[in-house]
Amino acid sequence: MSVTLQKMVVLQSLLGSYAVEAWIGAKDVNGDDNVRFPEDGRVVGYTFWGRSEPLHSTGDCVKITQAGDQAMADCDTTLPFVCEILQ
Repeated sequence: MSVTLQKMVVLQSLLGSYAVEAWIGAKDVNGDDNVRFPEDGRVVGYTFWGRSEPLHSTGDCVKITQAGDQAMADCDTTLPFVCEILQ
């Protein structure tokens, strides 16, 4: 899922109404601080990183926070996830 401004607005409105955080499927696959979508290797595009993210974080997976920011977190954290259906 490429994170565009339009998609972030939709995610923020959906997740904000439930006050939850969710995985978006991107992660630092190679440990090289390049956050990508593992299924095709695309680097995360338009981003809404929270303060000091993603380089000053201990996790390798990307979540959307309750504030609507992207943040790195431990991949073993239990969170819901969002998916994109390609048409």
